[in-house]
Amino acid sequence: MTPTQIALLSAFGGLALLFLCGWLLFRYMTAPAKPREGIERFKGLELAHRGLHKNPEVPENSLPAFQAAVEAGYGVELDVQLSSDGIPVVFHDQTLERVCGLPGSTRDYPLEKLATTPLFGQEGIGVPTFAEVLKVIGGRVPILVEIKGEDPAFDLTCAKAAELLDKYDGEYWVESFNPLAIAWFRKNRPNVLRGQLAMAYLRHDKYKGKLKYFILQRFLLNFRGRPDFIAYRIGDRDDRSFLRLRKIYGVPTVSWTVKTKEDLSASPEAFDGLIFEGEGRPDGGEA
Repeated sequence: MTPTQIALLSAFGGLALLFLCGWLLFRYMTAPAKPREGIERFKGLELAHRGLHKNPEVPENSLPAFQAAVEAGYGVELDVQLSSDGIPVVFHDQTLERVCGLPGSTRDYPLEKLATTPLFGQEGIGVPTFAEVLKVIGGRVPILVEIKGEDPAFDLTCAKAAELLDKYDGEYWVESFNPLAIAWFRKNRPNVLRGQLAMAYLRHDKYKGKLKYFILQRFLLNFRGRPDFIAYRIGDRDDRSFLRLRKIYGVPTVSWTVKTKEDLSASPEAFDGLIFEGEGRPDGGEA
């Protein structure tokens, strides 16, 4: 063998080794948790998004919406963040403007103000506490708890929510868009099944060109939280990162948010369970 051939062979071997190391690192970073007891429940799971609501008459994330979901036999997806006095409340948006007509976030107001501010103008229906919601559901249907991870103090939200869930006698799981919130549960409540919320961020203008969303779309922080399931935007179900994760690991998946009959018919092929609202209601009942 000539020196040139030896040099070429060495270069090829080096590139192959580099590729293998890169692939192993990628697998390590993106791998979800190994299947655990209870994860089979996601097959056919149906969760009412923010309760079985119809804004403004039955406001989202309200006690009447959760009661309606329970009575219809659906599981519930809901959102938890904190009031200014550190009480876990159930509310989705980062600001109160759309739902309550107030500036700022839940973190800018004490519970007393949030509880007495009508949702969509419906007198007597204010922002509920997480404790109130858990009492209304009462273990009758499963709950998927989204920890709102935008707040820098998300770890406090995790801790406060976990304290209430520790005392709850019912089936529940947690999820978040923030991988560090999932990592908090992995460390502090390892027995709780946890999920990574995600989407194909870079398809949407507000996220394009930002390294953070490249990392999140590629699931490159899964090594921190090792999620048990993935909750993914149904409109992005053909994204290669999502499809790769399902193919390689067979990780359970839940679609969000199924809002149309078209989405409803597409969900079973791409997802194990679904989070729905409006016309996406599986039984075809009134939206």
